[in-house]
Amino acid sequence: MDVAVQEKRRFPRKQVDQTSKVIDNDTDSLIGTLKNVSIGGFSVIAKQGIRLSEERHVTLHLSNSPMLKPCKVSLVARCVWCQSSSEKNKYAVGFVLCDIEELDAVTLNHFIRSHKV
Repeated sequence: MDVAVQEKRRFPRKQVDQTSKVIDNDTDSLIGTLKNVSIGGFSVIAKQGIRLSEERHVTLHLSNSPMLKPCKVSLVARCVWCQSSSEKNKYAVGFVLCDIEELDAVTLNHFIRSHKV
């Protein structure tokens, strides 16, 4: 994210490996690769730009999970920023969590608290 943009995050982000995918549940298509995640939001390196304030129903495929198996977390998130990425023809996109089921919230929180990347 550009240093000129005021930091608005309320929760520290955990960097994740480059194999954690973010899938759009409505189209079953790949949005991009998860870059970092917190209990309040996440950022993605995406193939396409996403409009500000657009809500997406997504599943985070959290690989290299400290849990016994890879885990998936489904939620609703809203795009709060989108800009060209340093990766050619890609976009860095920031999302804030809007809605998440209790079990998915517990899974996400456990992943964040125990993730070592």
